[in-house]
Amino acid sequence: PFSYELRYNFPNPFNQKTHIRFSIGGKENVKLIIYDIMGQQVRSLINGESYSPGFHAVHWNGLDNDGQKVPSGMYIYRIKAGSFVADKKMLLLK
Repeated sequence: PFSYELRYNFPNPFNQKTHIRFSIGGKENVKLIIYDIMGQQVRSLINGESYSPGFHAVHWNGLDNDGQKVPSGMYIYRIKAGSFVADKKMLLLK
């Protein structure tokens, strides 16, 4: 059986691209959103799509929702899958 888990991104800190891995224990609608340190939404990587149980990975290339490069700094990524909510920090260095 799979558990619900949000793992640390790799690499961290990162420059051009990072991988965010997570697992879910049941079929869920998933949201994975990146926020800046002030709590403003930067990028929606997964926006309510249905995922089956298991391990999954998403890539982020350091762009915001408008396709613009975001500045260096600390970012928070948060997953919501059913009642499971978790967040982690990552560092973008240019």
